[in-house]
Formats: sequence, structure tokens, C-alpha cells
Amino acid sequence: MAYQPLLGLSVFLLTLCCNRPVHAVLPTEGGCVPVEWVADRNNFPENFATEEPFQNPGEVTEGVLVRDLLQLTGLAWNAQSWQEIVGLFCISYGPALNELLGNNEIMEDCEPILSALRSNRDSSIYDTCIDVSTETGVGDLSSTSLDMFTTGDQDIDELLTVTNLSPIIFELLDWLGPSPFSLDIHGACSALRIMLSMPLEDIINRVKNLRVYLLTIFLESSVASGACENPMPGSDESSVVAILDDLSGSNDLPLCQFLAGNPSHEDVVERASTIIDNAEAFLTDTIFCRVVLTTLDENIRSTDNETRGAFNAITGTTLNSTSSREQLCSDIAMSFSSDSSYVPTLYTLPEGETLGEFQFGETPGEILPGFFFRDALDVAGAFRRSPTLANGISVLCDVFEQLLKDSYPEIASDISKACESLRSMEFAEIEDACLDALRSETLGDTTVPTSLRPFTVYYLGAIGLEYYRLLVDPTRLSPEDTCSDLNRYFLSENNLGTATRLAVDVWLQEVIPIVHGICEDYGEVYAFYEDRYCCGDFSEVETAVRELILAHLGFQSKENVCREIASGVNGDDGRAGDEVVEDFQSEVLRFLTDERRCVASATAVLQGVKLSDRDLTDRDLKTMFNKYSGYDTVESACKELREFFSTSICGVTGGTAVLRPPHYSMLAFILLAIVIMLVQ
Repeated sequence: MAYQPLLGLSVFLLTLCCNRPVHAVLPTEGGCVPVEWVADRNNFPENFATEEPFQNPGEVTEGVLVRDLLQLTGLAWNAQSWQEIVGLFCISYGPALNELLGNNEIMEDCEPILSALRSNRDSSIYDTCIDVSTETGVGDLSSTSLDMFTTGDQDIDELLTVTNLSPIIFELLDWLGPSPFSLDIHGACSALRIMLSMPLEDIINRVKNLRVYLLTIFLESSVASGACENPMPGSDESSVVAILDDLSGSNDLPLCQFLAGNPSHEDVVERASTIIDNAEAFLTDTIFCRVVLTTLDENIRSTDNETRGAFNAITGTTLNSTSSREQLCSDIAMSFSSDSSYVPTLYTLPEGETLGEFQFGETPGEILPGFFFRDALDVAGAFRRSPTLANGISVLCDVFEQLLKDSYPEIASDISKACESLRSMEFAEIEDACLDALRSETLGDTTVPTSLRPFTVYYLGAIGLEYYRLLVDPTRLSPEDTCSDLNRYFLSENNLGTATRLAVDVWLQEVIPIVHGICEDYGEVYAFYEDRYCCGDFSEVETAVRELILAHLGFQSKENVCREIASGVNGDDGRAGDEVVEDFQSEVLRFLTDERRCVASATAVLQGVKLSDRDLTDRDLKTMFNKYSGYDTVESACKELREFFSTSICGVTGGTAVLRPPHYSMLAFILLAIVIMLVQ
């Protein structure tokens, strides 16, 4: 079967949405439009999509009016499902596309959907989705490697596939949001601030999930199966498998026997979770600790003096000595016990000693001059018992602050400020310090206000990734699984309205904290742009932009907007709360159904256009508006916009469709562009 544009486009449209059932909010006024789900194959203009646009006021091309586009967008906004939306596309544009492309493939895809709509039943796009996936070369993503993560090691690279890495990426998205994936300093510092404010137990649980994913990848790899099938005593792989076998517990099958039984993915995940749980118990269960260290001793060749020497140098433990292993396990359990009496104390170099003269390994277990592995265990235990990550790092400050200041005297004051901010839980100050430090190191430009964060392609891509994760199960990426998800969404109670609201929500989650920073730093931001503005009085531009934003959102002043935003931004992690996001989402989209808001927004836009070209008169603006919209006034356009977005499809009827077929072949993309521009 040849590539089929309609369903390919349908899949594209579906990727704008989520697989969570979000019920369409049908209008409370305006009534409905009767639609006969029949496409007239003979009804299309002769010069379809061939003449210059806007030859006549409001006419994109012959037979395609802006008014028609707005009406169809409104119906798609309130449709009962994407099946209805594709049905609208079919009756409006299917015949014209057939004629334009010179084949019948569009209508072959359309007819089953239109037939289902006429008989009030569900159709399916599953088979066509599979065909499109095959013919476009997308295929099975489960074994596709991500080039950015390749290492050159075949055994490792076979693990770095989309299916293996996507659960980890999406787990991080669920934890930290899109910001860290934007590949900029703002994302890194934002992630730091979020983590500092989190309960340490939550972070440990999140990290546990990531470790389970990683261990599952290893257990399902040829590396693990190869170590079981061809054991090489003393090899790294065999040692790892042996230790993992110990960590599996005594109630399970031996690990190699378990893997040989071709377990399901779910069973491997459960085994990995058990291993990770037991690894945590290693810190407080002395008996379990001894078993693991004994296994480690047994799986390291007796002639491997380098590994044994390194273990002894770090821990001060002789690995092949039972009493020495038992003492280490006792020390670990005591340090990580909730009953530990250790109180962090400031570490200073012994008198007369320097780090430069210190010989690591000279005294077994001595990590720093006069500071031994046993001391490090106490510090790690105190860190582990801390309520938040910030409290845990404060423990490190309590112990090592003076050492860091002595080692890096040029930033000693910054180290003191950072430790004080951690102790006082002033995470915003830490984020600002992080931005200042990284900005000078990575950008080499300290003149840009800290609050200004550019929307780079990576940042927009990260927001898109956050959006995409709501559509598919990131652990199921075969064509069959993905097409099942898409088909389920295609038939769900979602529409262009729910898709757009979700997009605005994801966007606002990221934008609101940025605007909050600009509000707090408005004078510096204004001065920055004023210095760089080339074309006249910058205050006029600032006024026009400010008035447009205020008109669109319905606020009376900048101060009111900033106050509303500040009330919804969490002081600890700097992120926008759900309530403020929901409030601003409503305001961003209100112009679609509120005539007064629409008129105010459109008028502000036109004034901005006039400011950009001072030769334009009010009459010129009116002529321009009429040419590109087909409406004589902003008021008449906004009146119909409200009507269109307050109207839904009545359902199956035997009457004549009131829509005006046919339309422009790229209409779906134009509709999306219009919606995006309106939302922006």
C-alpha cells in the first residue's frame, strides 16, 4: 500500500495529545451544526491550491475562506473524538486532495471512518497506522539505538536503545520536568533547586526506580546471559552476576537459572527491584553484608592483587580475612543505624600536614590526612538520615567547609554563602549562585540578566518531549503498541480543545517561573533590552508588548500579573503550582469564547503592527485586516469566533452538511498554525 497522507496526518495530529481520557467541554451556548458524513467527490474548485493567496478578502485560495477555517477549527475544538475531527477533514478536503494527488488513496482511508460515523460506531486506524509505520521506515523503535549515547563498545551500545533508555528519560521528566533536558544552564540549576527541596527519602525512591530500570536492562542483555552461559571465574561479569545472585535473596531461583528460563519482562523487573531493595539492606544488615563481601572475595582471583590492594587502600579491610570483613560490616551497620550517636564535626588538616604531601594508600583506609574510611561512613550515615537533600549537603558543609575554603581560596566566600543558604534553606539564592557561576563558565557573558532564559530549540524540544510522554507508554514502543495507543486515543473523548489545553498547561508549567524571574528583575531586564534596541524609543515597544499581554490575559497592570504569578510559584522548588497554571490556561484561551477579550487582544495586536510601521494609518490597518481575515471589523470577527468555538457537531443527520467543501490541501497544518499563533 502506498503512503497514505490522511492517516499519516492523523498520526501527526494525535501526537499533540495525551492518552489520558480528558472529557471535551461542550459549549453551553450557540447550539450545534448538523453534519451528513458524506463527502461529495465532485465538489472542488478548478484552481484549487494553485493561485496566489488572498486574491479576494479573506480567501486563502479559491474556495477557502478564513471564516471556513475558523468554523472547522471550532467544530474540531468541541468534537466528541478525533474520529469526528478526521471525518470533518474527509468531507471537507478528501475529494480535493484526491483530485490534487491524482489518486483515490485519501478517500479509501476516509470511507471506513465516514461509514462508522454515519452508523454511530467506532472505526479503527490501527491497520493504517501499522502500514504508515512500515512504509515511512519508522518501524520498531524498541531496538533503535540513540546515536548521542553510543560508546563504541558493542556490548554496551546494544543496551542503549530507545526502549531501554526511554523509561529512564521519562522517569526523570516525571521527577524534574522538561527543564533539565533543555541542555542549558537554567535547566541544570532549576533541577538542582528542585532536588534540594525534596525529602531525601523521595529522592532515594526515585533513584531506586532508575536503578531498577538500569539493572533490568543489564539482566535482559547478552552480557548477563553470556556470563551465565560461559562463566569465567574472576572476570568482572561473573563477579557482578555472583553478587547480584546473593542480592536476589535465598527464596528465589539462582540468578542464572532464572535468566535461562526466559522470564517475562515483568518478572525481570520484579527480580531487579528485589535486588535493589536488598542492596539497601546491605547497609544495615551485618549478616547480609558478610555474605556479599564473601562472594566478592571468592570471585576476585587470588592473584588479582591490584583489585584487592585498592579495596584495602580505600576501606582499610583485608578482603580475604573473615574478621576484617566482619569488622567492616559492623562499622557500616553502626554508621547507617538510626541509633547512631554521630554528630558532624568540622574536619581540619592535622597541624603541619597538607593535601599536596598526602600519599593516598600509604596507610590503609586513610582517605584524607587523619580522616579514615570509618569517619567517611559516619558522614555518609548522617547524610542518609537527613530529612532533605539540602540537610544532607549541610552535613558535608559541617564537615568539609573549611577544607574546601582552604583548597579553593579564590571562591572561599562563595563556598561560605552556599553552605549558609543550605542551612537556612534559601534555595532561590542557590539557584541564582548556580546560574552566575555556570553563566560565566559556559557563556562568558555576565551582562545578560539571570532571569532571562532563551527558548532554544533544545528547550522547546524538551517541552515537546514532556508532551509526548503523555501519549504513549514509554516502555512499549513497538509499532503494535504505539498504534494501539494511537487508536485508543483516536476513539477517546478528546478533541482539539483538550489537546490545546494540555499543550498550554505544559508550556505554562515552564513559562510561569521564567516570567516570575523577569517580574522580580524587571528593571534590569528593561535596561538590558533598552541598551540593545536599535530602532527608536524602546519604551514604546515595551508599552505595546505590555498592553498586549495585559489585554490578552485580562489584567489591569503588570504588578497584578506579577503578584498573581508570585502567589502560585513554590518558594522551595521555584516551580508553578497546578492552580496558577490552570488559572492562566483559562485566561490564555479565553479570547476564543469571550468577545470583549478577543477584541481587546486583537486591537492590541493591530496597534503593535502599526508601531512596527509608522507609515501605516488606521485606514491601512482596516484594509489589511479585511484582506487577511475577510471581516470588516475586529468586532465582527470576534463575534463569529465566539460562535464557532461555542458550537459542536449535532451528530448523524440525513440533511445536507452545512460545511463548505472543499478546502485547501494543507488545511490541517494551517489550522494547527492558527491555533498555535492564537495560543502564543
